[in-house]
Amino acid sequence: MEGRYLQADFQRLSVASVLAPAADEAGGEQARDAFMEAFLTHTGKTARKRRQYIICANLRTAHRDEDADSFFHRQPVSGFLPHERAWMDELFNQQGYLDAFRSLEADDRAASWWPEWARNWRRAAGWRTDYQMLTPGLHDALEDGWIDTDAGFSDHAPVVMDYRISPE
Repeated sequence: MEGRYLQADFQRLSVASVLAPAADEAGGEQARDAFMEAFLTHTGKTARKRRQYIICANLRTAHRDEDADSFFHRQPVSGFLPHERAWMDELFNQQGYLDAFRSLEADDRAASWWPEWARNWRRAAGWRTDYQMLTPGLHDALEDGWIDTDAGFSDHAPVVMDYRISPE
């Protein structure tokens, strides 16, 4: 699998970096779906722990209509399929994780990734596939956030979030 999960543990806080596998290669859709199920199982366990989590992830999936250009709403491509969006619903609605960016920018169209084939990629149709997700105990720690579309080192723009977290 191409999926990745790296976690750094601090006193009562863990910060994880996650990359979901792409579904665009042979067998990729099955690997992606398996990763999504395993990740959902893991996040279900972490949401119930006393430890708090910030999960920074490229899930290669846009969750809401505002997270993908309307062009992609009509396309049968991985990253905006109904079962992928339902998976995201479970993560946020049933497990209680907070989509940090969406909690600040509830209805604004936003993109953090633009397909390589798009010319003038920051002006073309894009998706918000990059997330910072918080366990319920960190919901009040969020102070500010934005997508830095001026950073030009990748076809992804960094999702920058500011937190107020005590180092205790």
